[in-house]
Amino acid sequence: MKKNLNSIFTRVNTMVGVIMLLMLTGLMLQSAYAQIRVGFEPRTSVFTPTKTIYNVRGDFTMIGNTNMTLQNYTVGGQNGLSTMIYVDIDGDPNTLNSSSATLQLSDENGANPACSNIIYAGLYWTGRAHNSSSVNTFTVTKGSVTKNYDKSVVYLKHESQSDYTMISASDAGFSENIYYPNGSSGNMYSAYAEVTSYVQQHGLGNYFCADIALREGGSSSDGTGYYGGWGLVVIYENSKMSWRDITLFDGHAYVEGGTANYDLPVSGFSTTQSGQVNMKLGIMAGEGDRPIEGDYFQIINQASNWVSLNHAGNATNNFFNSSIFTGGNARNPNLLNNTGMDISMFAIPNTGNSIITNNQSSTTFRYGSTQDTYIIFCIAMAVDAYRPEPEGLNTLATINGVPYTPGMQALPGQTIVYQLEVRNKGTEPINNAQVVIPMPYSASYVSSSASFTYTPVGNSAPIYDAGAGATGSIVWDLGTLPLPADPDDLLATLTYTLQVTTNCVILSNANCEVAVTVDGIIEGTGATSNIEVSDVPFIQGYTTIEECIGEPIYDPVNVLIDAADYVNQNCQGTPAIPDFAYCNFPGGVIPVTEVLGNFPVGSRFYNAYPPVQGTTEYTINNPFPATSGTTTYYAVPPGITDCYYTFTITVTNITSSPGPVSPVYCQDDTAVPLTATPTNPTYTLYYYTTASGGSSQLSITPSTVTPGTTNYWVAEGVSPSCVGPRVLLTVTVHPRPDCLITGPDGPVCPLTAGLVYSAPADMSSYAWSVSGNASIVGAANNQSVSVTAGSGCNQSFTLSLTVTNSHGCWRTCEKVVSVVDDTAPTFASCPSEAIDLGCNPTTLPDADMAIVAVGLVTDNCDASVSVTASGGGISGTCTKTQVWTVTADAECGPDATCLVTYTWTVVTAPVIANLPQGG
Repeated sequence: MKKNLNSIFTRVNTMVGVIMLLMLTGLMLQSAYAQIRVGFEPRTSVFTPTKTIYNVRGDFTMIGNTNMTLQNYTVGGQNGLSTMIYVDIDGDPNTLNSSSATLQLSDENGANPACSNIIYAGLYWTGRAHNSSSVNTFTVTKGSVTKNYDKSVVYLKHESQSDYTMISASDAGFSENIYYPNGSSGNMYSAYAEVTSYVQQHGLGNYFCADIALREGGSSSDGTGYYGGWGLVVIYENSKMSWRDITLFDGHAYVEGGTANYDLPVSGFSTTQSGQVNMKLGIMAGEGDRPIEGDYFQIINQASNWVSLNHAGNATNNFFNSSIFTGGNARNPNLLNNTGMDISMFAIPNTGNSIITNNQSSTTFRYGSTQDTYIIFCIAMAVDAYRPEPEGLNTLATINGVPYTPGMQALPGQTIVYQLEVRNKGTEPINNAQVVIPMPYSASYVSSSASFTYTPVGNSAPIYDAGAGATGSIVWDLGTLPLPADPDDLLATLTYTLQVTTNCVILSNANCEVAVTVDGIIEGTGATSNIEVSDVPFIQGYTTIEECIGEPIYDPVNVLIDAADYVNQNCQGTPAIPDFAYCNFPGGVIPVTEVLGNFPVGSRFYNAYPPVQGTTEYTINNPFPATSGTTTYYAVPPGITDCYYTFTITVTNITSSPGPVSPVYCQDDTAVPLTATPTNPTYTLYYYTTASGGSSQLSITPSTVTPGTTNYWVAEGVSPSCVGPRVLLTVTVHPRPDCLITGPDGPVCPLTAGLVYSAPADMSSYAWSVSGNASIVGAANNQSVSVTAGSGCNQSFTLSLTVTNSHGCWRTCEKVVSVVDDTAPTFASCPSEAIDLGCNPTTLPDADMAIVAVGLVTDNCDASVSVTASGGGISGTCTKTQVWTVTADAECGPDATCLVTYTWTVVTAPVIANLPQGG
């Protein structure tokens, strides 16, 4: 058998094909008869804690046997009315009860069972050891051997081993483990433990299960007898086999003899798209008596009718009849009447796909009883399925620049280069294809690059997402993977580099060999079928072993770290216990997915080491409690090993809230940082701009530019990732009032008294003031005021107003008013034409005459105006011209001028020249 610890993808995904929890809420005519003691839930593996449906080329199988039989065996004997004794076939004098069964796997399509890869194995055991009260631990003596039995403990051995291995249901992760009634439910108990590592290690062959907590003897008067036995469920894959969707779920359903039925809806699988659909069912039950009829197991068909099921070892009206029908594998003892132990594995008749058809994703089972009392604790189902087939081939390229050869080790701080080749091995393109590679706890991301042989759409560059998974992941969106002409055609290549850790906490753990273990998954949706695939593990190649040649190798890529010298030189005195800190974790529990990426793949987590009876295991179904303080835990890698890691989880629970201070501002005020009052002075206050999400800030100063309210939130805590509830803090900014002075901008001479100015209405207060040559008449706190300007030339005054609104917000504005003389003096008469003085005037004009010529001079501001004349120059020969400039000079304001022009003619008596003398 090929050993394979299976690939782990630690990132928590919601499986597309999640099986519905078996909500056993079906029709019950008498609810007291059929009661669910432990609700049925999907059973997951520690290797794949989020996988609830196994989409594999492969199948499941069941084996098991009874560890009790009739003292006087008959085929039709009933344990409820007979004395029961131990079956003990192992030849070991130290065991009181034992039986065996041989694990064999399918050779479908020429598959070699020895080449199949076991991906999950679960061990169940059940029994009834008391008639009245039924404690979990009790002592049994037979001959010279005394046993201290515990219902949650059994012992498992492969034929290749000389000693048994203790298997404890307290490792199962369910607090009920599964169910151990005391004085109720017929005292029939059921238990479970995962044994994947053990079965992977030992493979095919004969398995013995011994010392189930049972007692020999008679039954109670109600006819419920002693019984006991075990069953092993194995899920495996082989590349030559057909695709199947396999689901496994368990719980504890108690069916008391009477009239009752119960529905079990199941969904999430995807049957094959065409052709005949084959469906296989596996059931484990206890205390179904062979001679008592009336118990049945049904499935609903395509016509919505119930079809009663059976196999070659039972009947439709006596389904639970103490038969072990598991495919003909060898077992010891091989009894027809297993007196209370039912293990059935059979094909559901589906002629013409009348029960399960193509492209179906859900169905419903129904079981019940009219007479017999029994329990059901395990159901498995496999259905022919179709799946798109992306493939990721993950290989090593170099270590610290040196091409990799098998057996090479890496030193702390060195780089390792990997190559991932992506192909599409299916029959359709794959949309939304994505690769996710969780970072191993022993290395960190350095870089990555991608190349394509097709043209991807959108952003196809790989990114490192530190928030994906416990230690971050490389996330590579491939777009749509095309369907190549040859399924071996390479479509895309991712080259990525990791650096080996130098973390002394990891490297100096003397209990374990440290390695860089890398794996990942591909997921996407079939472009034609619209069927989603997720968690498709990488392969690291194909086996070349002759009998298994061509089988994919699903083991992660593993490189040992040679850390001895580094630890001696750098890690002395380093604490060897890592701590994971959490705060206010939702739900009061911490999922194992929060920490499992920090340890080797497949590690199991306990509250003590070594795990012993009573040790608690923490799984996907049994998370760590979010208990305040620091708690020590242990991570144990898979397989039988002395390797373990000690770690602590520190939980801080902050439920208090600070007292927020909600400030009120006026628009454009100078704001100060937000404040609140912490409940504990050691807490730090963190401020946020959203009610949830977003980053915290140690200080926020609000804006006061825009009126209105703005919400902020404040919380107290010890770090940004560890805070209590956020409380609302509201900043209010009131508007400032409009400040506008209406009224005259400025009077002119003559000065105006009683100038009226007004402010906006509806203010809570007004405050007027004036500066300059003016004064306010009357009260200065009214909406309107009257202002009197003073006398004098070119005066001005400034009117100031402060208004306050109902919010107490104020604003000040000003109005500058000018008192000016902007009008020139006026002449009574400014001659527009020259004054003609005639010929040879006796008196020539002078300045006074010019002033008189303009007449009376008046001004709007000045009572008296100074009038002067200048010029008076005479020009011309016969006609003389004289111009005077008369200026009226006002005390305030501009001057006025007038040109006064005089003209006159100069006449001279003619002179008679000497006449010529006559002679």
